[in-house]
Amino acid sequence: MSVRFPVTTPPDLAGAFSSATLVSVLFLADQNYPAGGYPLKPSLFGFKNSIVAILRSGDLGGGETTAFVPLYDPTLSTLRLISQVVPSSWAEVLAGSDLSMVSVSAAVFGF
Repeated sequence: MSVRFPVTTPPDLAGAFSSATLVSVLFLADQNYPAGGYPLKPSLFGFKNSIVAILRSGDLGGGETTAFVPLYDPTLSTLRLISQVVPSSWAEVLAGSDLSMVSVSAAVFGF
């Protein structure tokens, strides 16, 4: 998996009591989705401590190609991709799936 940063200046959410920031990204999946999701480190997004959440966002001109929903797993520190299997039923992508044509726009919240 690779990550693009279509917005170079993240919104300033810090204020007087927090160092939290919101970073807009475009996740580009690969040919072999790992069991449990893609491992993530806070430093990838410029955070010193931790990732709080990953929220799906509208396409920021980076070329989003999918309806997958990103889900951050704080226990394993991974990005899991969830897709709709049938109406009203969602599941994580199967390990080993080829997602090389998939990209997901998201906002990563952390500090």
